[in-house]
Amino acid sequence: MKGESIEKALFFKSRIMVYTLVVLLISINFIFYLKILHGQQKERSEQMFYQIGQVIEINEKDLSSEREEFSELCIQKADMVSYFVEHEPDVVTDLEHIRELAEIMDVDEIHFFNTEGEIYAGTHPQYYGYTVYSGEQMNFFEQMLYDTSLKLCQDIMPNTAEGKEMQYAAVWLSDKSGFVQIGMRPERLLSLMEEKSLQSTVGSIPFEKKEYFHIIDITDGKITASSVSEMVGADFSDEVILSQSRRSPGTVQQLHRNYNGKRFCVYTQQYENYLLIHTYVSRYLAIEAIVSSVILLTGILLATISVIRLFIRYINRHIVDNLLALNEKLKKIEQGDLEELSIDTRILEF
Repeated sequence: MKGESIEKALFFKSRIMVYTLVVLLISINFIFYLKILHGQQKERSEQMFYQIGQVIEINEKDLSSEREEFSELCIQKADMVSYFVEHEPDVVTDLEHIRELAEIMDVDEIHFFNTEGEIYAGTHPQYYGYTVYSGEQMNFFEQMLYDTSLKLCQDIMPNTAEGKEMQYAAVWLSDKSGFVQIGMRPERLLSLMEEKSLQSTVGSIPFEKKEYFHIIDITDGKITASSVSEMVGADFSDEVILSQSRRSPGTVQQLHRNYNGKRFCVYTQQYENYLLIHTYVSRYLAIEAIVSSVILLTGILLATISVIRLFIRYINRHIVDNLLALNEKLKKIEQGDLEELSIDTRILEF
């Protein structure tokens, strides 16, 4: 009668158990580790959103203060020009003296408007004949015609004729014969605006290759700033914006989206009129989970092989050897050798 080796049978059954255990543990580890990674990335996104929000708030306050100071300076310069021509009215039509005055006052342009809103004198003869109706920049000062007590300072805008960034301020002359407008190029303010722009803010943050950061203007759905500078100005997914709009502004949302053939894990949070977006390529997270599972698998296999070897060694020493010895004793008894009918196996069942 043929029998089955105990060693082989135990090894076979142990191998089946190990395979089953490995499949279960690897699956559980992959799912659990992937969940942990998502949680860590969400927490990192929350911290990043908070820091970006704080930087934006500080930058906006600094720029607002700088704009206010520069606007006040422009009004002061216009008042000074008005005061000067009040005492030297003949200077108004003297181009050379007006240009000297502009240099003394450290302003780039001086223009004199009559009560109909037309430029009739100033540092730039090419602008003579322009009126407050000659474009968006000029039209801002139309309201001067209806209130002679006004002192206006316009935000930085490209001037109508040349498109260069300028800031203009206007005040009425003391005799109400018209109003004077000065123009100053805000070099320091423009430099500060560039330094504190959203793109500069995002560009100063170190990102890993697998992650991306975008700031979306909710009003037009365009990317205002991005860790990938080439994407600035591009349209973003309306679906993502709509999904976030259903949640409260401070809530961090997690979702998955496909873009350019790649799967992304996306975290979003609304800040004022902006949507902050932190994304990861899902493949990298999956790879990390797989690496973790492989490490776990290696540990399980090493531990299992060691245990099986110890187990087989124990079986061989304490069971198989005793069975062989017992089998030899039984053969002697079968042959009529009855001198020794017992054997000490040190195993209770034997």
